[in-house]
Amino acid sequence: MKRFILSLIFVGFISKMIAQISFIGFDQTQCGIIINNGYTFENISMMCGSHSSGYKIYKDGNEVYEKCIEFGGCSVFQLQFINDTTGFLIESNPNGHTVYKTNNSGTSWTAIGGGTPTLLGFYLVNSNTGYLVTTWDSPKAVYITRVSDINQRIITDNQITNDTIISDTIFGNPFCSINALNIKIKNVNDTVNYKIEFNLIPLTVSDYQRNNSFNIFPNPAKDFIEIDNKEIQLCDSYIRIYNNIGDIVKVHKIKDTSKLYIGDLETGVYLLEISTKDTKAFYKIVKN
Repeated sequence: MKRFILSLIFVGFISKMIAQISFIGFDQTQCGIIINNGYTFENISMMCGSHSSGYKIYKDGNEVYEKCIEFGGCSVFQLQFINDTTGFLIESNPNGHTVYKTNNSGTSWTAIGGGTPTLLGFYLVNSNTGYLVTTWDSPKAVYITRVSDINQRIITDNQITNDTIISDTIFGNPFCSINALNIKIKNVNDTVNYKIEFNLIPLTVSDYQRNNSFNIFPNPAKDFIEIDNKEIQLCDSYIRIYNNIGDIVKVHKIKDTSKLYIGDLETGVYLLEISTKDTKAFYKIVKN
């Protein structure tokens, strides 16, 4: 899978040596996390062969999941659960670091984003979105990734030598009452503030409860998608499609037809919002 990594690059030399970049931290203290909740992990070398490593995850001492990579290996760097069923795992592997999410008590995990070999920090904003900060030696750079099970994004800027403010869209309210995340990075002798201001699209419990009430097909799709649900035919409804940075790229008002042309969109993953008279639902769609 192609990874489009755009970097925040700091370049300087001290006595003909490449300047060191260090991560000072996030201004905000992580909140909303129950870091144990009965879950533990065990990293195991030679788990499935002499050149392998992997890990096991336990709930109250009982194994619920295991993973092994025969060549190169993998291990758990961090395990966080926000309740009894939903958790996040940061895995170290030959490709760098990958963030996984579970919604079924750790019995299966879905990759929601990743970064480079050296992990600097991870901040979980809500149950849908977090920010992973990693670095790499060649070139010496800092990479910031929005990890999400709704829409992932590599946040980019290659001229970070001064304080910088960008805007980013997240879906759902943060655990804390914050509207921005400030990342402090030390570049040579200067401290650089990289501020991410949140553009919030609220989601409620009812949004998720109604997600199964609409049948979207085909998905993936090339030219058209259709939404099959009787409720749509009873009242005026809107379809909005968001790209991976949260911009609305298409709006469609439903009256007589729920068929929507998407052939003019670029290939990729989008978020589709269906708004009816009294509810909203969100879906991931894939444009081929």
